[in-house]
Amino acid sequence: MYLLGSRTLSLKAQPRHLREVLKDAIRVAEGDLLFVDGFPSAIELDGYYKGVIKKCARERDYTEIARRSSKDSEFREAIAPVVSLT
Repeated sequence: MYLLGSRTLSLKAQPRHLREVLKDAIRVAEGDLLFVDGFPSAIELDGYYKGVIKKCARERDYTEIARRSSKDSEFREAIAPVVSLT
C-alpha cells in the first residue's frame, strides 16, 4: 500500500507478514552494504533484491511471498525501494 498521494510505499501500511519480511530484508541489505559490497552495480540489484526477499520470506516460512517475489517483477519493483539503501 502506498501513502495517499505519494509514490512511496509505506512499510507500516503493509500486511504483517510482508512487513516482517521487508524488515528482515532491510537488515540483511544493511549488513551486505557495510560488509560485503558497498557499491553494487545496477545490473545486479534486481537479482539481489529478489534473492534477499525470497530468502527472508523462506526463513519465516512465508512461501507465497517467496514465490511472488521470484515470479512477479511488478511486485518486486514495488517493494524493492523499501529494501534499497542505494
